[in-house]
Amino acid sequence: MDFDILLKLSVSLLLGGAIGLEREFHEKPAGLRTNIIICIGATIFTIVSLLVGKKYGQDPGRISAQIVTGVGFLGAGAIMREGSKISGLTTAAGIWLISAIGMAVGYGYYPLAFGATALVLLAQISLVELERFFRKFARFQTINARCGADWPSVQRVYDRVTGADVRIITRRVRKTNSIFTVELMVFGSSANIEEALTRLMDMQEVIDVDY
Repeated sequence: MDFDILLKLSVSLLLGGAIGLEREFHEKPAGLRTNIIICIGATIFTIVSLLVGKKYGQDPGRISAQIVTGVGFLGAGAIMREGSKISGLTTAAGIWLISAIGMAVGYGYYPLAFGATALVLLAQISLVELERFFRKFARFQTINARCGADWPSVQRVYDRVTGADVRIITRRVRKTNSIFTVELMVFGSSANIEEALTRLMDMQEVIDVDY
C-alpha cells in the first residue's frame, strides 16, 4: 500500500477516534466506532475519487462530492422527534462534520483536519459546561400538560405558568377523548421553570405533566 494512503487512513482513524471518544464518554448514539467508520469512509471515498480522476482524466471531485449527500441520510436518521421535542441534532451535525474532516484528510489538508478536530473537541467539552452555567439563569423548556375537558382549565394552566414569572413563547392545545393537551414552549430561569412545573402538578384538574 502507498505510504501516503496509509498515512491518510491512520490520521483519519486518529481524528475520528478522538471525536468519537468524546461522544462515547457522553453516551451519545454516534460514539467511537461510528465516528471512526464515517471518518475513514469519507477519507477512502476521497482517495478513490482522486485516484480515479488521475487515472481516467475525470473530475477528481466527482465521487467525493457524493459524500455530503450520503452522510445527509445518516444524519437524518439520527434526528428523532417526539411531540414537540427534537433530539439528535448535535449527533447529526457531528456525523456531517466528521465526514468533512475525513475528506480534508483524504485531500491531504492535514492542518485543516487537525485544527477542525481540536476546535470541535474544545467546543464539545467547554460549551457543555457553559450551557449548564447559563441554564441556571435562563433556558427554553417544552411543557405538555393534560387537563380536564373544560376550557377554563386550559386558562388556569396558562395562569399557573405565567404566575411563576415564566414567559410563554408558543402555545398549542389539542383535544382528545374529552381531554385537553396543552403544549407550551416557555422561557425563564431554571428556578422559575421548576416552580411553574410544581404549580402545574399541584393543580387538581391536571392529569399529568410531561417536560
